[in-house]
Amino acid sequence: MQKKLIEEYKNLAKQCANTDYGDKSSVKLHNQSVDRMYEIVEAIGYELTEETPEQFCGLLDITENKTNLWAATHILDRLPIDKSIETKALSIIRQAAESDDINGMGFKIWLEDWNQRHNIG
Repeated sequence: MQKKLIEEYKNLAKQCANTDYGDKSSVKLHNQSVDRMYEIVEAIGYELTEETPEQFCGLLDITENKTNLWAATHILDRLPIDKSIETKALSIIRQAAESDDINGMGFKIWLEDWNQRHNIG
């Protein structure tokens, strides 16, 4: 079992941060990176690695390359977590949703979906 998956996840977040949406190959790499990020989160969530969900949740403190934002959505979608981690992750996403750009709109929609799935609101 590897113990480098969290580092790999951070590198994948960096690749995503550097996506050139005008370049097909860059977008393809971005999509492959996101798929791999989900694989990492699921492996950690299913305890198939030496790394733990608690260690992965430490990514919520890393703002570089929006790692915390990627981790927040992946944690909420794929990891069993306690209420304090859920609150922290939702706070990160709510802050991103306040942006007036296209990403902000995407996170507003993500939050609406989250609230609907969890009967909030």
